[in-house]
Amino acid sequence: MQHIALQAKAFDAGEELRKFESKRLGAIASFSGLVRSENEIRALSIEHHPVMTQKALEKLCDITTQRYHLLGVTIIHRYGTLKLGEPIVFVAAASEHRKEAMEAIIYMMDRLKTDVPLWKKEIFADGSSRWIDQKQSDVERSSSW
Repeated sequence: MQHIALQAKAFDAGEELRKFESKRLGAIASFSGLVRSENEIRALSIEHHPVMTQKALEKLCDITTQRYHLLGVTIIHRYGTLKLGEPIVFVAAASEHRKEAMEAIIYMMDRLKTDVPLWKKEIFADGSSRWIDQKQSDVERSSSW
């Protein structure tokens, strides 16, 4: 089972996890990323290229499934303007054993940060904004795989 979604609307992580429950699995690991408050940030705007971003997510899903012998994968990433505390990303991996599922989650998040074309802009309380540059630490983590 593979589920990939690029969407503006919020998702329910619990509902997404329940989709795996009917499968005969040994482990399900997941990660939910939220808009966090740093400095005077009031919102986060996320832009994407629909075709390029979808293809990159599909490729990431396929590679992760093969690499970790997964029985199921979900990747959901939001776009648009998101408020503090709102969910941005959800990834889940299902496998026969916990080690593969947990490692797959870390791998997907590390690669998602560097390999998937998504552009983020911080929006501040005074109405100004700033595009977020890719962090060198994300590049280093991703290249370690």
